[in-house]
Amino acid sequence: MLKPLWEVIQDKSSLWVRWCKVNLLRGWNLWSAPIPGNCSWSSRNILHLRKTAMPLLVYDVKDGTSFSFWRGPWLNGKPIIDLFGQRAIYDSGIPTDATVSAVTRDLQWCWPVLSSYLMELRSLSQSVHLQQGKDNIYWRNRENPSVLAQHGMQSKTISQRYPGMS
Repeated sequence: MLKPLWEVIQDKSSLWVRWCKVNLLRGWNLWSAPIPGNCSWSSRNILHLRKTAMPLLVYDVKDGTSFSFWRGPWLNGKPIIDLFGQRAIYDSGIPTDATVSAVTRDLQWCWPVLSSYLMELRSLSQSVHLQQGKDNIYWRNRENPSVLAQHGMQSKTISQRYPGMS
């Protein structure tokens, strides 16, 4: 079940991913979209797998244009909105639809006027080293199948379970 979720995360150009965006996510960010009450069993399970997949993914921030600032788990595997709540959006003045690039300039963090939330975020973001290039997402511990097994999966790597995924 992680393969369909992975395809949505990677924004694959397929009819199925487009269908998911229009009918399942309905304009929401993948990580914060509610689970519709009238969706199929398989769609519901794909959305439930977000919590399982989140700690298994590494968000490699480069230009910051691909990742949602508030809702993507780019900062230590957790969305900022989950760490600080809705009030942080209001206090910071950073739009809800902002990407990580909203707080970067020339491969440096460039935080707006610091509220108490942003002071803590500024400190946390120092562990994310910006580099040139495009943002990327990949599986954490790709070479260690036991990590995936601990999260309820067979002890095979993702690429072994789903050929073509690496």
